[in-house]
Amino acid sequence: MKRLGLIIALGLALAGCARTPAPGAPPPAAAVTQISYSTGPCFGACPVYAFTVQANGDGSFEGKRFTQTGGTKAFK
Repeated sequence: MKRLGLIIALGLALAGCARTPAPGAPPPAAAVTQISYSTGPCFGACPVYAFTVQANGDGSFEGKRFTQTGGTKAFK
């Protein structure tokens, strides 16, 4: 009976030391093509606009409400 208990304890101890497989290489990061930011209306005079910058540096600003510049403006 003692022998069976010793074998079970030894088996559990060895099972606890089992190696886990190493994780694979992380997936490649997605290329960022543009970054956009926009705001929404509020109860007051909050500026409402959309702003986008492309990966090559081109961008646009669209002033919708309560902005110093209204309409769509492009920049490089």
